[in-house]
Amino acid sequence: MQQPSMEVEIGPIIGVYAPRDISQNIGVPAQPEHIVYEFQDRPIEYQNDDDENAPGPIRLRRVRTTRAEVGEILGTFVGTHDTGFVNKYQHQRYRVYDPRTREPLKLPFNGSTNMSDWTRSQVQEFLSQIVSPHKAQAIGRLCLDEIELLLFEPKTSQFYAQLIPLMILQNQYLEWHEYEQISKEVAKVRRVQLGRN
Repeated sequence: MQQPSMEVEIGPIIGVYAPRDISQNIGVPAQPEHIVYEFQDRPIEYQNDDDENAPGPIRLRRVRTTRAEVGEILGTFVGTHDTGFVNKYQHQRYRVYDPRTREPLKLPFNGSTNMSDWTRSQVQEFLSQIVSPHKAQAIGRLCLDEIELLLFEPKTSQFYAQLIPLMILQNQYLEWHEYEQISKEVAKVRRVQLGRN
């Protein structure tokens, strides 16, 4: 019986080069991303406003869908009909923390801490994590800029007294404990914003 030959023929060596972008990204974590589910009947004033939003560290990918499709997706969502919805678990996974206290901040979906540049959509995204979506929409439509958000001060009932009749006009009611929670979260974001300036 003849033994098989153990010789192996080696062809010419071809240089293999990895594409630069792949080799440069090795070991670099991917940028966090949230998928924002938008209803197809989203109001025009809120569509395609990501370019106007205050920038943040979390990239947003918007997906057009219907209420029925979102209902089939498992999980709890935060957001409003105006802004779109983010899966609550995914949103909590990519959180921004107060560097001093290490407490998680409630922020718009893209993680922006620059409250002075928040758009109406970002105000609603922020509020939807504290109060119901309908209340977040109502307050977001009333508080159009940072100055009005800063009027939320704990233990100060003046702005609360002004806000209640306006909320009732929109068939919403804001409880005092909800007002205090909004005040607390606004103060935390403001403290972080001032700490960076």
